[in-house]
Amino acid sequence: MTPSLEIPHDNKLPQMAVILDEVNMRGVLEDALNAEAPGDTPADVECSRLRVRHCKIEWIKYKPDSKCTVCYRLAIDPLPPDSQGELILYGRIYAAGGALSRFRRAQSACLVRPRFGRPLLHLPELDMVVWVFPNDRKLTGLSLIADERRLKDELLGEVLGKALGREWQLVDMTHDIVHYVPEHTCTVRLQLQVQQVPIGDRRSLTLYGKTYYDDEGAETYRIMRELWALESGSHTQSRMAQPVMYDSGHRLLWQAGLAGATLRDQDLSGSHFCTLMREAAVTVAWLHRSRVSCSRLFSFDDWLVKLEEMRPVLAQARPSCRERLEPLIDRLRSQAESLGEQPVATLHGDLHLNNFVEHGTKIALIDMDNVSSGPPARDIGSFIAGVFYQGLLRGIAERVIQRAVTAFCDQYERSVPWQTPRSVLNWYIATSLLTERARRSVMRLKSGRLNILDDLIDLAGRVESGATRPRKPRAAGAPVLRRGASPVSVRRTGSI
Repeated sequence: MTPSLEIPHDNKLPQMAVILDEVNMRGVLEDALNAEAPGDTPADVECSRLRVRHCKIEWIKYKPDSKCTVCYRLAIDPLPPDSQGELILYGRIYAAGGALSRFRRAQSACLVRPRFGRPLLHLPELDMVVWVFPNDRKLTGLSLIADERRLKDELLGEVLGKALGREWQLVDMTHDIVHYVPEHTCTVRLQLQVQQVPIGDRRSLTLYGKTYYDDEGAETYRIMRELWALESGSHTQSRMAQPVMYDSGHRLLWQAGLAGATLRDQDLSGSHFCTLMREAAVTVAWLHRSRVSCSRLFSFDDWLVKLEEMRPVLAQARPSCRERLEPLIDRLRSQAESLGEQPVATLHGDLHLNNFVEHGTKIALIDMDNVSSGPPARDIGSFIAGVFYQGLLRGIAERVIQRAVTAFCDQYERSVPWQTPRSVLNWYIATSLLTERARRSVMRLKSGRLNILDDLIDLAGRVESGATRPRKPRAAGAPVLRRGASPVSVRRTGSI
């Protein structure tokens, strides 16, 4: 079992404790991979014998009383041992009797033979269906992006032509999978050595390819191109990755890599972090001021629906929090009626520390999949909630995190021409703590996250109190933005 992982009690999914036990699943998956399938010959069985040396849980998505999806990474020894390797697979459990029909439906899909074992497994004792990488129920481009040879033969020439020009040719390449979210996205990194023909000049190039389960990658690429055109015209160091091309057939977006560490990799308690937060504020302000056409719009009504959904989800995960949670959500819903007119900006939609990269002297944004139009406070509130969340995880004093947040807000104030009242910003911080941070703590089941659920709810309550009863921040008190820390109005750009 992963360290410090708190297993939720779910009457409809009693197998949760089994599938989240890495030691137990090592044996379960080894048996399933080696099980004889209909039509196998003795030679097939002998050649497919595998030993699973290690099993690690990479990712979890849990929907209480319904289903749970877990991604595993296995260290594999084939028998006989002609090679070693890793195998990625993901399994989804269902309520009693729900897996068999899904397994039969999955068998009718176009499946790809994985490096080890079979493409699809059914574990009836766990009501679980398992897809073995690069098979995925929704990601139709996964088999291409995961295959280094196919990328070279079928696509890389076109990608290089878009990135550098037709005169550049591939000399060498390394290929690795950097992020895989089953049934949603998969990102690979290509580190290339290329040569210009006929001059012979060589250079290194890093490209990232990301395949999607739907057509949202096309919209992301279009928006990135608009933003890139704006940024290129400013003759400054880029604050985003360069978009290269989009392959609609495989739902595959290519972009140039950015060298540098993310803000999440930094020491949040150090003085340098405040400097980085100021530079991050400049980048966010640049994005918010940018005028691009967005088909995605922030829905305030949907945000309130998500807030309401937190009542049963959080109360089930932490019954002891119900007495604090219910009146807190009631107050937040009541305050929503009086937030007033707000500016409209180009939002990132997923601002957190891991999506900021220290690139040269600038802070650049990555992962532009959720760019939309909406109130700036939605982005800023979500980001600040995430910073306090990281502070809780790392045991950093609130006053230290508050100092970094204030540095960010002071710089943002100087960089935008609109006002965001403190009460509005605190409302978005409090709701983001519940609908994003607390929700993910329950549904992703990452180590230690459920342990801070009470702290997140308490923090949201203190922020909400600051929004309704303004007061000066205290050294170790609630993370309420001090006077002057929220943007000062010059003009409004519209309303929602």
